[in-house]
Amino acid sequence: MPSPAQILASLEGAARAVRWTLVGDLGRIRSRRDAQEFFLDFRPYGRVWSNRGIRILDEATARRLLEQIRGQVADGTPLEEVIARYQPPRSKPNLVPTWLQRWAETLRREADAGSRSPLYAAEIARLAKPGNHLSFFDATSISEITYGRLENWSLWLADRNLGPTSRHIFLGYFRVFMGWLRRRGEIREIPEFARARVAEHEPRILGIRDQELVLERIPEADRGIFLALAHLGLRPSEARALTVGDYHSNGWITVDKAVKGKLVSSPVRGTKTGKPKRLPVSEEMRDWITRHVDPAGRLRQAPLFPNPRTGRIWPQKALYEGAQSPGPASLASRSTRARSTRSRPTRSVAV
Repeated sequence: MPSPAQILASLEGAARAVRWTLVGDLGRIRSRRDAQEFFLDFRPYGRVWSNRGIRILDEATARRLLEQIRGQVADGTPLEEVIARYQPPRSKPNLVPTWLQRWAETLRREADAGSRSPLYAAEIARLAKPGNHLSFFDATSISEITYGRLENWSLWLADRNLGPTSRHIFLGYFRVFMGWLRRRGEIREIPEFARARVAEHEPRILGIRDQELVLERIPEADRGIFLALAHLGLRPSEARALTVGDYHSNGWITVDKAVKGKLVSSPVRGTKTGKPKRLPVSEEMRDWITRHVDPAGRLRQAPLFPNPRTGRIWPQKALYEGAQSPGPASLASRSTRARSTRSRPTRSVAV
């Protein structure tokens, strides 16, 4: 008789009809207390002692539960997750920390596959560690999340000296987590979320003449990437990721990727929105590219705006500190929200 591990291994790649046949030997009905109670044995993956806390008192009920579990496994749900659905709400498989770890692992695998930001995956993995800001839910089942618990959590974060902005961010993370659980069918609905009021930020604005003065003070060799930040309104991560092949001789530039991290070695993936864009290049920026960029770099995917001291992409820290002119470079690097191109003649820089 095949073991549960052998049965589960045989399901990989099998057609749906075949899977239903293969799971026919998965699990056993066993009794205890002189056949007054029954349980389902799936060891080493676990045992089902009740139907969500309701004891199994007859073999017919045990048989129905066994068939339900086999059917869910045949449809592709991992056996451990199916078993968790039949455990009492506060059993370990149903607690928030267990599912946070699964979510973090899912995000890590998606990041490895290139479909998620590794920075986001790393942040969720950090938050899911014991003792972090999500430890408020250590003894809470995913089915017990309510508005009241979320409001209490927000106040608990405030007691930890977290400001409204941080609390707003963490509530947002948890909302995404709950959405993931709902899409998987682990919970029926997402509860209403408490809100942390965040004061609106009013950026200081540099006028067009002041912006030009800042850019003029940046050394010529360094200026290209800061022109892209100021004239195209790019995020620093987007400007750092641009290659020679992204610039087109007709005066347009394609932005479809970003550096996911602060280091030169950080991976390059899609943009924050996931949507590529084509932007017209200003005459000043086009002149700089003509003078400083070798078109042959298109063949080797060379950076469009390399750090002149290394020939590699700019590390984020260097952009904010500046190279030979730290003050002006720092100001220019913070112009990431100025959406000024040739079609928008009135240009301003947020600092």
